[in-house]
Amino acid sequence: MKITFTLLALLLVSSASVAQNQIKMFTNAQSIDPRRYDEVKGDPMYFKNWQTGIIIDNKDSVYNDIKLNYNGFEEEFEVQQNGQSYIALDNKYYKKIIIDSEEGLDGKLIFEKSPVSKFKGKFLQLLHKGENISLYKYFEVRKGEVTVQDVGQTRTFENFQKLPAYYILKEGKLSVVRMKKKIFLAELGDRKALEGLMKKNKLSLNKDLDIQKLMKFYEEMN
Repeated sequence: MKITFTLLALLLVSSASVAQNQIKMFTNAQSIDPRRYDEVKGDPMYFKNWQTGIIIDNKDSVYNDIKLNYNGFEEEFEVQQNGQSYIALDNKYYKKIIIDSEEGLDGKLIFEKSPVSKFKGKFLQLLHKGENISLYKYFEVRKGEVTVQDVGQTRTFENFQKLPAYYILKEGKLSVVRMKKKIFLAELGDRKALEGLMKKNKLSLNKDLDIQKLMKFYEEMN
């Protein structure tokens, strides 16, 4: 009986510790209103639906099975709690987000803090990390103003404009690259060989998963 009581006490202490860690994770987060964009057309979120992911903080603590999404307008990850309330994470306390997704190589999408000062403190999606070259995607969302003619009347409203951009990290320098076949393959080198691989494997630069597959082929060639 004494052993059973001791085990129960340890389990209760362990559960309390986990709960405290979760609370600690959210200590520096800000509550957000899910209806704050009701007057704006469109959506600033990366994913259409909330995803299940892993959050890794700067001390390498891992938080599993978190419902989250990335807000490109606010440039921060948002977390859904109990399906009812929402909070925005403070970027400076976290370094990596891993999301289960068929859209990523090996079934994962990885977001990391920028390795250079250009996007200091911001998350970039890591599409490829190699010995000599890495490829990132920056998901930017801007709020614009649109004017339309509606049954003889002029209406003006705000909307979200998604402007994703791709960056190559080479020799410590991060530079934007246009995802046009000739331009992108020329940046990598071995253009003819890569064009052949794209054709053989039916890869498109319009799909992030295909881009990741191409970068994997590129890494194997070099």
